This record gives sequence, structure tokens and C-alpha cells, in this order.
Amino acid sequence: MRHCIFITGPHGSWKTTIAKYIANYFSLPLLSVGDSLRNLAQTDEDVNYCLSHGLPVSAEAIERATAHVIDWFSNDTFVREGTILSQEQLDWLNIFAMKRNITLSVVFLTTSESTVRKRLLWRWRHDDSDNIIEKRIINSFWESYIFHKQLDYVSSIIYIDTEQSLDNVRSDAKLFVENVLFN
Repeated sequence: MRHCIFITGPHGSWKTTIAKYIANYFSLPLLSVGDSLRNLAQTDEDVNYCLSHGLPVSAEAIERATAHVIDWFSNDTFVREGTILSQEQLDWLNIFAMKRNITLSVVFLTTSESTVRKRLLWRWRHDDSDNIIEKRIINSFWESYIFHKQLDYVSSIIYIDTEQSLDNVRSDAKLFVENVLFN
């Protein structure tokens, strides 16, 4: 049985920061769905369109962008970070875990909509129009809260409020992962 530490939450909730920290601290491979999709977008017009317009990408695109990476991991445990933005993406993740005999331990990073808005406006201040930023904020914030509750194959879950300091968030995530890996 393989194990995935799944770091999720809305855009701007420090998913990548925490995932990199956890992967580095425990010497685990890291799969960033966002990075994989951005790489695929360089050659796939549909994925590029979705990403540049703040729309969810298809489950098929996520499969193409990430499946081969996970199959290459030799470790039984790996870290994955990403946001579930549609029912199709949720269904794909559940099937993906079932087919590969993967259980999930979920670190769900929570935050307020106003904090997401502030972080994303700063992050994307030069890249996108206000309309696209607003779509990303709305999609990411509400959809991530709805869909993570429908994940199958979850062995444990923790909710960490990212309104606290980054050091506290790292510490809470590290303690959770230690418990998952060593107990």
C-alpha cells in the first residue's frame, strides 16, 4: 500500500510552501499538480486556456500531467499538493488512488476569503486581469472546501488555519505527518 500526504486548500493557503517543507523535512518526493499542469500548458492549448482564464482543468489533463511522475516514485510515501476544483477532478483523484492502491493523509490548509484575496492579488499582481483573479479566488476558495470532504481512501485528516504564523503552520503539519509516518 502506497501512501500520499496530500496538502490541499484554496489558492493562497501556503500549500506549496508547506508541501516543500514536509517533503524536504522527511526526504519524500513531491508532486506539485500546479507545476505539472503549467509544464503541460506549454504544449496543450486547452490546459493553457483553462489556466490563463482561471478555469478548472479536466481530470484527463491532470492524469497526463501527473500520473507518470507518481508511477516513477520509488518511495512508498510521497507528498502531493494541489486544489480540487471540480467534481471531475475529485472523481479522478478517487479513481487514481484506488487504481494505484494509495491511501491519503490530508493536510487541509484553511484560511479566510479575505486572506486568500490579499495573497492572490499580491501573487498575481502583474500576471492577470482583475476578472481572472476574481474567478480564481471564488473557484478556489469555495470549491476546495466542498470537494475535499468527498475524498475516498483517506486514512487521516487535519485542518490547519493559515491565519496563524507560517512557523506554527509548519509545526502543526510536521507533527501530523510524523504521527502518520511513525505511529
